[in-house]
Amino acid sequence: MKHTHPIQIHTLIGFVILILLLTSVSGIHSTQSPLSQREQKDIVTIEESQEHDLGPRLDWYENFDNYTEGIPLPEQSNWEPWGDNPIHGDFYISSNYCRSPPYSLAIDSIDDALHQFSGYTSSYWIFTAWQYIPLEASGASTYFILLDIYEEGGGGDTNWATQLLFDPDDMVVYSEFEGNELPLILGEWVEIHIVIYLEDDVQRIFYNGTLISSKSWTDGVSGDGELNIAAVDFFGNEAEYEVFYDDLSLVEFHPVGACCLGDDSCINGVTEEECSQNGGRYQGHDSFCGNLCCVWGLNAKEIEIPCEVEGDTTDGQDCCPLRDSRDDSYEFVLPYEAEWTFSVCDAGWDTYLYLGYIDPGDIAENNDYPGCGNASKIIMRLGEVGDIYNLVIEGNTTEDYGPYTLVITSRLFADVTGPNGEPDGVVNVYDLLAVLAAWGQTGEPGWIYEDINVDGIVDTADLLELLGSWS
Repeated sequence: MKHTHPIQIHTLIGFVILILLLTSVSGIHSTQSPLSQREQKDIVTIEESQEHDLGPRLDWYENFDNYTEGIPLPEQSNWEPWGDNPIHGDFYISSNYCRSPPYSLAIDSIDDALHQFSGYTSSYWIFTAWQYIPLEASGASTYFILLDIYEEGGGGDTNWATQLLFDPDDMVVYSEFEGNELPLILGEWVEIHIVIYLEDDVQRIFYNGTLISSKSWTDGVSGDGELNIAAVDFFGNEAEYEVFYDDLSLVEFHPVGACCLGDDSCINGVTEEECSQNGGRYQGHDSFCGNLCCVWGLNAKEIEIPCEVEGDTTDGQDCCPLRDSRDDSYEFVLPYEAEWTFSVCDAGWDTYLYLGYIDPGDIAENNDYPGCGNASKIIMRLGEVGDIYNLVIEGNTTEDYGPYTLVITSRLFADVTGPNGEPDGVVNVYDLLAVLAAWGQTGEPGWIYEDINVDGIVDTADLLELLGSWS
């Protein structure tokens, strides 16, 4: 419900006029202009990169071969039952099946085997576990779990990052809860392999060498987690068969990818640091030169925004792996903070638009924008001045391509209105009066232009931002 603050408008106007007089004297105002020269930031200096080994480093390993049969594992190791509850702690090593002789860990019934970690809050890690589910398995599903928060007792803020469910009846492995699945393999050792990019809040989950899921680490299962590897957990879930685990490891690594150099050449298998040292642009972890004409260049067209560009994908190639269609890609440096509009609304074919920072589409994407028919438009507030962004125009399907006009415009955050009732590219008295007229109103953040700082209320914070942008 909208409401108006009880402040007297004429008093407020007098206050504003006083501030305007002071700012005109002191010169407190801002002018925004596009960057005249593109700059590439070094990610790490050569000296810094030489301080550490870029190769993989085994940090933790468990093969269960140094324990004694017949004694519950929690009584002789750092393994513990979930919640420190003895009812879940009746799990043992076994020689029935093992990948590296003589032992593995056997999980069944209500076993819930947990191992905690400490200090894994940054860098890049690979967690590996080998699993054996016998051919005769049937009935209840079992679970493999990684946690980013584990609170003693297993309650409170405990947070799931990864959860794989193994269903022997349907013969399916599920990555919960995004619904991705792969065929379950019985009667042989299978690798579970999770690549954890804590620096990027990303995890990639592999089962038997096949990617089953790529998603956030902190929002992977429960949501609102932490950039932390807290624990691994194997849950029997009342299964009447044993599941075996062996050769667990946690390895630190430095991811590699493709690097685009200034001469338009591209090299694979380098780290971000190595690419930067050679003056290149890193294309992202696990990237390859062959399919990267849309990411940070290669064939991307450099433009200065705002602008209007004529293009045509009719004779184009399918360079980007985003969609199976012909595409065009553009690259630009953000010249100033503003609300930016990227539009191909007048295209007479079914377009798909991607806006990215690291990868295409990691900021926003759009297929059919209201009022544009089957064409696309993205409206987005961008504030990382000087950083490089990319924009990709795709067809929605392989049959969608054609000419287009790419129109990129901007609206300063404080450019609320103008003499014709629309933003006019300057911040002046029209915008001031509009903010005063909406003073005290509340709504969804950014529901009206007068909510300049997008916090859900038109108040002093918006007024100060407007005055700071005065033309």
